[in-house]
Formats: sequence, structure tokens, C-alpha cells
Amino acid sequence: EAVCPSSGAAMNSAQMQFREGTVICGRYRVEQHLGAGGMGRTYLCRDIAGSHRQVAVKILDHGAYSPEPASASSEEFSLLRQLRHPNLVHILDFGVMAGSENLYLVHEWVRGKNLYSATERMATEKIVGHMMDLAASVHYLHARGILHGNLKPPNLFLSEEGSGALRNADFGLLRYSLKTRQ
Repeated sequence: EAVCPSSGAAMNSAQMQFREGTVICGRYRVEQHLGAGGMGRTYLCRDIAGSHRQVAVKILDHGAYSPEPASASSEEFSLLRQLRHPNLVHILDFGVMAGSENLYLVHEWVRGKNLYSATERMATEKIVGHMMDLAASVHYLHARGILHGNLKPPNLFLSEEGSGALRNADFGLLRYSLKTRQ
């Protein structure tokens, strides 16, 4: 388990807060805390050992995901890394935090507003177009035996870069079809 540096008490990732400048897993330097949710905390980081680009690092609470062995989680994250669709963020890295049982997940950083905020003054036709993109990404996942478990406007972003495409930035709790994977 992770341990509080001052008291020595056990901590889970919901209690861990990495400050700006902290290096996570020897590779990701924290630039900003982005938020916390039911699965853990997310940070905007810079990959200082690889691409040097900004990435989102999510520290998953122990118990917020399947209690299966790390090898099973590794298999699931390996599958996620292979997903390539223009409306899904790309999973870049994953692993177990040193000194704890908490998993971390790294995905590309999508600069933009979440769908909930971005559509307040958006024309209906444009919103419908984004919903078509969302449907295409969900179809892509379903065709691979993956069911999305956290599909909601705060987890969908309209990218400020390029075409302003809708990007699904949080897979939440995924369900895999054993029939598809066999």
C-alpha cells in the first residue's frame, strides 16, 4: 500500500494528491490536478522519459476496478492500447504504482471542453453531428466485444485541435465479451 510520508498511515489513491512537479512512476511530471471521480484522480502530466508531450494520467483507486490479478488487468489494458478510432482517446501506458496496488492509466491529453459545457450554445445540427461521431465510436467498441461503462457528457470532449472532433476520454468500467475474445 502507499504510505503517507508524514504519518506512515496507509493511503489509497483517493487520498493521494500529487503536487505540481511530482514525477509519477519515474516518467510523468505533474503539471496540474484535473479532477477526481468515482474511479480515482486524473492529472495533466508531461511525459519526461518519452515523447515529452502532455498526457492525462489517471490513478485508479484500489477496489474501483476488477479485483482480478494484475495480469488480468494488464491483459485488459493491452487490449485498450490496441484500440484506434478517431473519436476515442489513445491509451498510451498502464501499470501498477510502485509501493501500492493502485493501477495507473495514461492516455493522450485532449485539450478542449467536455460535451456538457461545450454544447450550451451549440446549434442542434452540430450536436447531432457529434452524436453521430459518438455512435460510431460506440459501434467500434461493440464490434470488438467491448461495452463502455461510463458514457456521459463530462467524459466526452470536443477537441480544440484539428477538426474539433468529439473524443471519448474516459472508458470507466469496461465489460468485455468472452465470446468475442475466445
